[in-house]
Amino acid sequence: IETEEIGDDKILLEILSSKEKKLKMILPSSISENDVKNGEELEKRGVQIRIMDANIRYMHAKMIHNKKIAFIGSQNFTSTSLMKNREVGLIVKKGKDKKVFMEKFNEDWKNSTEFKKWNRTKK
Repeated sequence: IETEEIGDDKILLEILSSKEKKLKMILPSSISENDVKNGEELEKRGVQIRIMDANIRYMHAKMIHNKKIAFIGSQNFTSTSLMKNREVGLIVKKGKDKKVFMEKFNEDWKNSTEFKKWNRTKK
């Protein structure tokens, strides 16, 4: 998952936590204090989190991918975005098209900092 915020939806946070080490998440260095707190909790459960310097590259769209599909869209992981806003997203199932998303995620993962090593004062 590559997203601009973790959000506040308790059910979604529980689902993310349940993935433990299987889940990799990239967040921008501009995340809120609430997202820092939620990130710490997710990391305690085994979720792998990295921080991308928002001054170098900022991902406003949200990207989720696994071996079967890739999703890119505008939804934040907040209750408002998930339940009230009209958001847009695209699911990609074709191998070549999906591969582009996976490659971009892997590049961003490589160029980001481990959450626990991130210097929060450099937001």
